Amino acid sequence: MIPLFHDFADRRVVIFGGGAVAARKAALFATEAEVVVPSLAFHERFSEIDCRLHRTQIDGDLAAWYATDAFLVIPATDDPELNDRIAARAAEQGALVNRVDETGRTITPSVISGDNLTVGIATGGGSPAVSKYLRQQLEAEIEALDPMVELQSELRERAGDLPSAARREFLWDVLEDDRIHETLEAGKFEQARTLAMEHHP
Repeated sequence: MIPLFHDFADRRVVIFGGGAVAARKAALFATEAEVVVPSLAFHERFSEIDCRLHRTQIDGDLAAWYATDAFLVIPATDDPELNDRIAARAAEQGALVNRVDETGRTITPSVISGDNLTVGIATGGGSPAVSKYLRQQLEAEIEALDPMVELQSELRERAGDLPSAARREFLWDVLEDDRIHETLEAGKFEQARTLAMEHHP
């Protein structure tokens, strides 16, 4: 499988099922997409998620109706046979399908996300536990690096007039400067910028 980041703005994601797994998926996609969740009952976490809840009995025909114009459909019920029917009807409608109960052609990775940096981790369905473990190991490091992305983006613009080799060396020197990392972790962005410019040729 090939990892791919996709902009979900103005996309519709339909999640069938109202359990904890469905809520976790909804929380991930609701920050970007229009999320619709048909189910007879909903986990309490849904009260904190900006999505549309439709209290209804799910069947194959209804799944096809909900999948119309959906970009991504997530069968997340506790009934594998119903998930099969939902997946089949969604595929007929041309939607991507992300099964939560088996490995399909579309997988949602375990995600670590900051303001400027996003990392997705997947094991191809082989071990969700390893994905979760690795995410927990990396979360603090990704959080610490997130402001560095903002600083590097700004510095790339400032160094736009440098030859490419000099620009790469400048940005790398900033990235390897422990003082700058420590300053960013302390929330002192302006000071970090000043330290970074000391490396400017």
